Order: sequence, then C-alpha cells, then structure tokens
Amino acid sequence: MMKTLLYAAVLILVSSCSGSFLEVKTDQSLVIPYRIEDYQAILDDAFRTMNTKASIVLGTIAADEIQVDEEQLANLTPVHQRNAYLWKKEDLFEGEQSDDWNFGYRRILYANQVIEGIQKIKPDNAQLDAWSNVRGSALFFRAFNYYQLAQLFCEVYDEKNAKTQLGLPLRTEPDISLKIPRSTLQQTYDLILKDLNEAEELLPIEPTIKQRPSRLAVSALRARIYLQLRKYDLALAEANRALSRKSTLLDFNTVPFDPNSFATLQPLATVNPEIIFDFSGSIPEIQRIGLYCVNQKYFANYRDGDLRKKLFFKDFNSFKIFIGSTSFSGGPLYGFAVDELQLIAAECEARAGNLNKALDRINTLRKNRFEKHVDYELHSSDKKVVMQWILEERQRELVFRGLRWEDLRRLNKEMEYPITLGKTFNSELIRIEPNDPRYVFPIPPNAIAIGGYEQNSR
Repeated sequence: MMKTLLYAAVLILVSSCSGSFLEVKTDQSLVIPYRIEDYQAILDDAFRTMNTKASIVLGTIAADEIQVDEEQLANLTPVHQRNAYLWKKEDLFEGEQSDDWNFGYRRILYANQVIEGIQKIKPDNAQLDAWSNVRGSALFFRAFNYYQLAQLFCEVYDEKNAKTQLGLPLRTEPDISLKIPRSTLQQTYDLILKDLNEAEELLPIEPTIKQRPSRLAVSALRARIYLQLRKYDLALAEANRALSRKSTLLDFNTVPFDPNSFATLQPLATVNPEIIFDFSGSIPEIQRIGLYCVNQKYFANYRDGDLRKKLFFKDFNSFKIFIGSTSFSGGPLYGFAVDELQLIAAECEARAGNLNKALDRINTLRKNRFEKHVDYELHSSDKKVVMQWILEERQRELVFRGLRWEDLRRLNKEMEYPITLGKTFNSELIRIEPNDPRYVFPIPPNAIAIGGYEQNSR
C-alpha cells in the first residue's frame, strides 16, 4: 500500500511531463493521500491530468477534418504527427513517443491508485456520498480512457472475432512494475462496461462541477460505446436514458457573436446547458500550424443560415479555421453533451426503421442551430436518405470533437456507408480505403520495449 500510494503522490507533480508513465520515480518525502478528500483532489486535478490531453490526437490528425498546407507539413515536428496525417504504413513513430498512449495510461494509473486507496477507507454515514463519488469517478475515468485508447490501438470490434482480436494491456492495479500482456478485445470492452456499471451505482445523477463524472456521463459514454460496437438498440436505450434526464439544447440564435473573437463559444463552457461532462485535449502540432484549419470539403457541408458556419469557423488569411470551443480549457470539447446524444438516438431510430422519430431528433437539433427565418426541417420516407442526413449532421455538429475517426472506423466496418479518404502530398495522391490496416495505429515503440506487447500489423 505504501509503495503504490507514493506513486500517486509523485504523479501529481509530474502529470504535465511528456515522458512515459512507466519512467516515474518515487520521492519518499512526498505526502501520502489517506483521506477521502485527498483522493477526490487527485481526480479533480482537471487542468493538468484527469480532464485534459484526451487520447484523440492521432485519430484527429488521420481523419478528414483538417487540411494542412504542404509546405508547412514538410517541416512539421513531431514527425509522427506528419506520418499520421499521411497514413504512413511503416515506422510511423520514428522513435518518438505518443501522448495519446502516455497520458491515457497515466490517467488510468491515477484511477487505479484511487480505486485501491479509497477501498481501504471505511466511510461513516456522513462520508458515504463523498466516498461513493470518489470510487465511482475513478472507475469512470478508467473506463473512458480505455475506451479512447481502444479507438486508436485496437481493431474495430467484431462480435464474431472479439475473443481473438487483440485488446489493450489492462492495468487494474497501481503497481506499474507488473508485466501486463495485451488482453483480447472482448476482455477490453468487458472491463470498460463492468467499470461503468459499478460507477453508475455510485455516482450522482448530475455532478457539482462539469469536470466530474455522473450517472448522466455514464449513460452518455455507454451510448457512444454501443454505437461503436454497432449494438444500436443498446445505444438508443442509453441515449434515451440520458436524454430523459437532460435534453436542453442551446439555441445558437442567443449566442453573442464577436467577429473579432477566436473563442466564440468558449465563454459559454461553464453555463452551456448541453454539456454533461467536460474533457479537453492537447492541440496537436499539426493543428497548431494550421490553426485548426478545416478541410474545405468539410466547410462546404454547412449551408447558408446554419449558425454553426459563423460560430464554428473564422477566416484567417486564405483558410477557414475552427473556433467553436465549448470546453473549459478553450479547446474543443471531447467529453459528452446533449447534441451528441440526440444524434446517437436519431441514427439508432433510423437504423430501426423509425424514420419519423429519427427526423424529430434531427430537426430538434437543427432548430437550435439555424437562423430563425431559415427552413431547417428535413422530411423523407427513404431510409437511406435519412441515414445520410444524420451522418452528415454528425459531421457538422461534432466537428473537432475527436469522434470522426471513430465514425470512419465503425461505418467502414459495416460497408453500408463506406468512406474512402484521399489527400495529396508532393503531387502524390495518397488514399486510405475502408478497413485498411492503417485504421489501427501501432503501439508506440517505447511501450513495446518496456511492456513487450505484441505489435499491431500495418
């Protein structure tokens, strides 16, 4: 117990460093957490560790939302980000480390530390709610981080093969010296869902602050997971469960618009009624050089009268850049909000053939996104048309939210709505076809060297 608690204490001090979490050393002089509030403080370290640097960097780079100038791209560092943008097949990292992997497992280590430590405390009746919130939050954070890592470093879930597909190394203890092999993909998702089931029994319906997990966040994450697993009936049930408790959408007609601002929505992050759980990410260097420069084909999806067109984007030199942040950090929101749940419910209703219910969901969202005088409603009795509208609405609404890579992976797995991506570099057209092995990133070489994990094939 003493050894593992020391790890937790030192990690508070080093959470902003970029090295592998396995390289952490202990300091015997550090204070050891032993009270419920100490463990809550570890989980509330939002700006440095638990609610930031989401494991979505590689997926955001490799998806089709950003567009980077070739001249800038040629000199970009870190090199692995350029390689991810160009879907390089071999030696993607070129010796560099991955923040997605390192920070994801660092947050998991924090969660494991709290789960073990809080279990040693026997709360009295006055402490029970605080104790339950700590344990439930730690379980949620562990599940959320394993889910994000699986979208980068594991194949798309296939129910027929999940017991043989490679999953993640599942660390459930805070002892970082333990050698943990890769699990199966089924075991990975089993742990994620098990953690969420227990967390739901412990957490409040809504949190006191939006950087803390809640039962609403559990339902929102499960809805996202089941959508990715293509278990649409379960995704719909979870989305509806959350929406029955929280369904208010922000009317974009009421958002003050400052044409000179580079953070139009960010001041609303603390009061936006849509936000369920606030989680932000680091800005990849490849986006810094492009200032969130959006793919022009993406921008063309927004019609006149769509308020997202002016609230999400801004002209900068000859480019369109993304400014539509609703996160407390000033970056895009990578947590959960009502708008995503509406879109999940709409897609699942459409897949079940309930087209009127699906369109009601979409039109409710669009009503709050279009200027009042604009005809925003969509009507069709053609399932294929309705599905296409919903998928396009996901692109427009969830842009730069870390979800596009997940969508590409799951839609290509079904091959009902396949997507082939292409881009040009040095006059060469580079393409990535549906279900290409490059939709799974290699495990970073430093992790392979330390953990001895079986590598993904590219």
